[in-house]
Amino acid sequence: MSNQIIKVGNRLIGNGYPCFIVAEAGVNHNGSLRLAKRLIDQAKAVGADAVKFQIFVPDEIATRNAAKGNYQKETTGSDENQYQMLKRLALSEKDFAKLKDYSKKRGIIFFASLHDLASVDIFSKLDLPIIKIASPDLNNGLLLYKITKNRKLAKKPLFLSTGGGTLKDVKKSLEFLRDHGFRGPILVYQCTSSYPTPTNEQNLAVIKTFWKQIAPKFGAVIGFSDNGNDINVPVDAVILGAVSVEKHMTLNKNNVGPDHKASLEDTEFLEMVRKIREVEYSKTRSIKVKDAFGDGIKRIQPSESNNIDIFRKAVRARIDLPKGTLISVKVLNAKRTRGDFNPLEFEKLLGKKLRQDVRADQEITPDLVL
Repeated sequence: MSNQIIKVGNRLIGNGYPCFIVAEAGVNHNGSLRLAKRLIDQAKAVGADAVKFQIFVPDEIATRNAAKGNYQKETTGSDENQYQMLKRLALSEKDFAKLKDYSKKRGIIFFASLHDLASVDIFSKLDLPIIKIASPDLNNGLLLYKITKNRKLAKKPLFLSTGGGTLKDVKKSLEFLRDHGFRGPILVYQCTSSYPTPTNEQNLAVIKTFWKQIAPKFGAVIGFSDNGNDINVPVDAVILGAVSVEKHMTLNKNNVGPDHKASLEDTEFLEMVRKIREVEYSKTRSIKVKDAFGDGIKRIQPSESNNIDIFRKAVRARIDLPKGTLISVKVLNAKRTRGDFNPLEFEKLLGKKLRQDVRADQEITPDLVL
């Protein structure tokens, strides 16, 4: 166990404090500022402590020919690729500034996940209270590196989701953050990156594994980010030690969009919050969804395999680069979809020269440098 306490506004997050409940609005606004404000209203009404959105710049997060994941095709159709979908769902920097102000007026904590290098700059300007690293960027070394080199961001609380990763992957990402100067408090979410997550792949027992193997070494606290449909699963997560629960929220599950079907509507979210608050003060606490318990071994689940290939990023050239170019961080980017080289190891490329011309958005791997 870790005695780490994370302070966000007037809320304390850690052992002995009420569960920090995050309503993940994500992209369930479908690119509409009006709907985004309605999601903030709903998050406040259902008793969430915070509402979270996703900051991304379409031209920075994915290549223009990036394919959709299978579940995205099922929920949004096959007439567009992932880049086109993301462009349709994106909000602007001005939109996020308005949402920050609106959340302050409504009295709810507002923060966001960062999904590309440009979003780090947007986040820094907005000065949001929590950095969220989503599961697709668990191994995005370029993104993590940029955060550590921003003096202001390197001290903020950071919430890290771990879907599509192994225990070794999680440790490597946390070691990278600490080794590169990140000194802020960390919360690590057990998560499975499938939408919705099959109950028998939730593996809630990983929460206990993280408390034993992650929390002491990195001074972290442990939570649960849920992509399933059973509201009792996050309640069980709290029983098992999750100090924070993050759950997708939608205005209507029947809306067209990638995440609506893996989200809760207002009445369901309200009931989840009620059950979590109830179990926090209960003297008799027992697991209700035994299928979700798992074996505690942090592994990649079968339903995640396709999503990992689509959501993870490759180290790519930011612009067209001629043969002989000296590789530096300035000429690199990380974009979907996944490549052959682990982005967490991008520093192996630095200071070396290209063996050949490389086009913008082409993956750069160690065999292309000397």
